[in-house]
Amino acid sequence: LMYRTFTTGKELMELLIMRFSMPKPKNPAMLDKFKRDKLMPVMLRVINVLKNWVDKYSEDFANDEELTKLFLDFTESSENTTLQRIGQTLRKNIDAGPQDSRKVSRHGKAPPPQFPLARTADPNNLSLLDIHPEEAARQLCLVDGEAMAALQPLELLDNVWKTNPKKAPTVYHVLNRLSGVRNWVINEIIKEHDMEQRKNLLEHFIDVGIACGNLKNFHSMCGIAAALQSSEVKGLLQTWDSIGPKYIEKAEALSAQA
Repeated sequence: LMYRTFTTGKELMELLIMRFSMPKPKNPAMLDKFKRDKLMPVMLRVINVLKNWVDKYSEDFANDEELTKLFLDFTESSENTTLQRIGQTLRKNIDAGPQDSRKVSRHGKAPPPQFPLARTADPNNLSLLDIHPEEAARQLCLVDGEAMAALQPLELLDNVWKTNPKKAPTVYHVLNRLSGVRNWVINEIIKEHDMEQRKNLLEHFIDVGIACGNLKNFHSMCGIAAALQSSEVKGLLQTWDSIGPKYIEKAEALSAQA
């Protein structure tokens, strides 16, 4: 993956071919020792590199015709059966089209869905306060999980999202989601003019932020914590005074964790 910082795929492939085809010693008496101690270990290393390249980073070949042609010409013309199989694998991948081999890893068991807090809530017209904080956190996890799963390794290479954001659209989207969660929380709190409802919303978002942390969704957790620390929300002194010491402690713990 890191070779892109100093060379191209085609140049790397040419170097691997040169390494695989090491010149043999002119002295026939040294040939057996050369094959055993140098040539075979080097060939095995090159084969492993090529196999991992095809298995784990086959997208490198999707948009690089020169690299693909050089790779297939080398592997399919080789007398080495392992190289031939690697070439066949690449050709199958190309014929099959783009494949998304990424998997979202899940650690632990997800908590069961929670019913709305208010028993009188209208299922067809739910408000944010009707949703259990853990369920709200779980929904944020689902959205953030999709965004994280869409990240491509190349988008994280060499700070490309800073120098050329167009080459890292998913990173840009993930970063914008953090700002989006922050702005959403701020907007939901400050647009409420009823003091009691605003107090309930503030407490609710504190609980949602803590639930996000418990679910290891630090992305949304940090967005919520940033909103609670913003000047817009921090300036609501009467609202903060009304939530009591229990939620003040929770908010401080959330801020410290973020």
